[in-house]
Amino acid sequence: MTVAGSEPSASVPGELHFGSFRLVGPHGPLFADGRAVELPRKPLALLWMLARRAGEVVSKDEILTEVWPQVVVSEGVVSATLRDLRRALGDDARVPRYIVTAHRIGYRFIAAVTDQPGNVERRAPAEALELRPPEPPAVHVLVGRAAEHAQLLACYRAAAAGQRQLVFVTGEAGIGKTRLVESFLAHIEGDAPAGARIGHGQCIEHYGAGEPYLPILEAVTRLGRQDGHGSLLALLRQHAPTWVPQLPGLFGQQPQQATPHAAGSLQRMLREMNDAIDLAAADQLLVLVLEDMHWSDRSTVDWLTMLAHRRERARLLVIATCRPVELIVNEHPLKQVKQELVARHAASEIALARLGTADVHDYVARRLRQHGAVPDLAAAVTRRSQGLPLFMVHLTDELERQPDTVSTLDRRPPPGGIAELIESQLARLAPQQRETLEAASVAGAEFATDSVAAALQRSPDAVEQVLETLARQGQFIEARGLVSWHDGTVCGRYGFSHDLVREGLYRRLGSARRARLHGAIGTRLALAYGVHATDIAAELALHFESAHDSWRGAQHRREAGGKALQRYAHREALTHAGQGLALLAAMPSATPGLEEAELQLRLIKGAAQLAVCGFGAPEVEATYTRALALGIALQDTAAIGPALSGLYNLYLTRAAFAQVQRIADQVMAQLRRQPDPVLTMLAHNVLGSTKLFVGGGAAALEHVDKTLALYQPAAHGHLAASYGEDPAIASHHYAALARWVVGDAEAAEHHLVAGFTLARRLLHPFGDAQMLWVEAVIALDDGDLGRVDRATETLDALCAEHGFALWQAGGWILRGAALAGRGQHEEGRQMTDAGLRAWHEAGTLLTLPHALAVAARVQVLAGRVEAAARLLGEALALAQRTGEHWYGPELHRLQGEVSLLQPEAGAKDAAESTARAAASFERAIVQAQAQRSRLFELRATVSLANLALPAAQAARARNRLAVLVADLGERTQRRDLAQAAALLRRAPQLSRQTTAEITPRS
Repeated sequence: MTVAGSEPSASVPGELHFGSFRLVGPHGPLFADGRAVELPRKPLALLWMLARRAGEVVSKDEILTEVWPQVVVSEGVVSATLRDLRRALGDDARVPRYIVTAHRIGYRFIAAVTDQPGNVERRAPAEALELRPPEPPAVHVLVGRAAEHAQLLACYRAAAAGQRQLVFVTGEAGIGKTRLVESFLAHIEGDAPAGARIGHGQCIEHYGAGEPYLPILEAVTRLGRQDGHGSLLALLRQHAPTWVPQLPGLFGQQPQQATPHAAGSLQRMLREMNDAIDLAAADQLLVLVLEDMHWSDRSTVDWLTMLAHRRERARLLVIATCRPVELIVNEHPLKQVKQELVARHAASEIALARLGTADVHDYVARRLRQHGAVPDLAAAVTRRSQGLPLFMVHLTDELERQPDTVSTLDRRPPPGGIAELIESQLARLAPQQRETLEAASVAGAEFATDSVAAALQRSPDAVEQVLETLARQGQFIEARGLVSWHDGTVCGRYGFSHDLVREGLYRRLGSARRARLHGAIGTRLALAYGVHATDIAAELALHFESAHDSWRGAQHRREAGGKALQRYAHREALTHAGQGLALLAAMPSATPGLEEAELQLRLIKGAAQLAVCGFGAPEVEATYTRALALGIALQDTAAIGPALSGLYNLYLTRAAFAQVQRIADQVMAQLRRQPDPVLTMLAHNVLGSTKLFVGGGAAALEHVDKTLALYQPAAHGHLAASYGEDPAIASHHYAALARWVVGDAEAAEHHLVAGFTLARRLLHPFGDAQMLWVEAVIALDDGDLGRVDRATETLDALCAEHGFALWQAGGWILRGAALAGRGQHEEGRQMTDAGLRAWHEAGTLLTLPHALAVAARVQVLAGRVEAAARLLGEALALAQRTGEHWYGPELHRLQGEVSLLQPEAGAKDAAESTARAAASFERAIVQAQAQRSRLFELRATVSLANLALPAAQAARARNRLAVLVADLGERTQRRDLAQAAALLRRAPQLSRQTTAEITPRS
């Protein structure tokens, strides 16, 4: 405390000058224009710290460490001390001259500071001079507390009307009690009509007996310093004389008096202070804030009890914050007092719960809106903070500094403020409780009593007693019922109240102890589950990996990966298989069973890669090549089939038909050695798909029929998981396209329906994607743009959810064409181009000629005929190079149509242009006839018959067209038949149709 008096004439070492103030040393005194300014030691120490580091941002953590060493106080103490300091300096937080708030970080002293009056400034760095213009007040974001804020305001209004109010604001550490109260105080400080005086008292954690009445003394001292007229000091002298010696900050040092030990003397002190408070609140609203009352002394609780039981009217509002858990654990007398006061309506309680998802999203959006991708940032903070406001603020601070690290937020240690809070709470536990929680942190976010007992090698009953006590007190964990294991064990199940608490405990463990605990828990769980260990395979894998038991870790990774495949969780399966293979790679090559284990993991990895990476990805080839070599070496017939299937899909996607044929030869050789219905279905799919794409759609149908005849859903439905695709769904996929090409629209629709039905029966999303893509291809070819939209929108959502990049890109190509067909030319072109780029990057060549033709049509619709011609030329060259000819007739036909739109330079007349187009149409017809692609033959013949041909040639075209129409009947597409029939009904002399007639098709 500084004592009023005159300023010494000479400056002394260790003094600072700023404005009209002179601060002598870290504990004062402080002088203003030669007169002493009364301030307690803590505000003086804080002022010294800030002024000595003028221009720097001093964090709240640094302030707490230096100004309040070896005691635990909340940030609210810092805020209250700053308020006193600013009041003494005549500073305004909204337009500061001395101290500005670095929001959520700390404080900065912005005035120039010197060693002596007139000296050159050397305390403030140069950049501090730029800070002199006042900063705008920080925007304090308070979310999710509107109802609680309203409750405090209602109590405030009741107190202003003369009804004394006592409010307990309760909740766990970090729940935002101080923040709520500060927001409320900031709100009412501008309430001029009420004119409230505010006194703030703070309880401090003591390891032993604390100072009696500490928060009351602090609050009254603050009120006295605000009392410009001295009325409160007069009230205290008259009505609370026993308190005057206890308040040297207001009255100076008083002669020592005997400490009142008798009950009567204690009651007198309580009564005197309550009388003084009531009188002070008789004509002016008085607000007392008592922070962290769970650390209060018994005397303060007695005073509060007496104050609450008074019935006289008083314009008084008392707000007491506390943590219920601390009251329970420490058997604090306030626990019983609070319950009784609330039950008798002598007090009210505002219990703060954790914030909801919407509240956290709102907070993050307000704080990080300028960084973009707010939904991703908000989701990460929500997941990590679990609604605890303190954690939410710290995590958002971290993302504000490094927004690009959102993807690693879950894996990073807790920010400093959070870690310190957790550590301080753990330090108050008994050693046995701490050890039990550390072992529980190894068991997981949720854990069973027997797992912890196995880790500690203690009896389950002893561990249960410790856990039950902690849960009952609300310390770190909560009871979550019972858990039953397959060996008949039934024990208690518990869960940590927050993930960051568990992580804090886990990080305390040394690596050797952590490994031992993991091993013990994993062994106990494996024993408990026995043959059902697959149910918790991922959990077991984690325990054994952490215990450095690579063999058992790899075995359980295989089980977890297989289970993930069965659920079509391909990305998870890929992760499990990759981690299992990494474990095996670190083991000695002579380990028994090593190759068998590697083979199983490779097959899981390959099936997952087909879905996630695409059929043509290089990693698929590496995985299945190694799996095939292992299968042959181990003579494992069950593994050879999936390996061959994976390689077949890889080479087919690359349109490498020679390599596909070699796979077919290997399958047939394997069948000769050992007949097998599954391999037989694979052989028919290999042969059938190859024939379809090289231009034999009709020939492919024979193999499709044989596959579907062999397939039984009950016996073969599991193949989708191990092979990456279901053989029957794949057959329906190919058959729908083949039937469409040969001109049988009804049969194509039948295969679409059957494929979708089976995919949904098996809950096979990859099969759904296969069928959606071929449905969109057919719908676009038929000009049904609405169906294209529905199919591609569903496909896009499915692929985004499951990571099917190949099918998603294919959907973009088709969706772009549909958009262009509606006149959205540029948007359609961009989407189609994006799909083509993705296919090129993935090395996908199969059906790429078709995709280039789709892109050409988009260009025609946009009026870019030259670009369309280039794309068609590229498609024809690619088809020639790879041997993929199924769409060749349409490529030739479209090339003829485009040539009519832009005759080559130097053409003598329209006859030459017509001749070139006729040649393209004739090539299309010849190729379609060779492939028995009746639909494409029909279209090419219509295009040819539409030309202004010589009479004989025109007659031949119409005759050929009449035969096709009669042959196809109602089985083919109605649009194509209608166009052909209309042409036949017209006069022999035909003129070219408009280009619009060629553009709707794919």
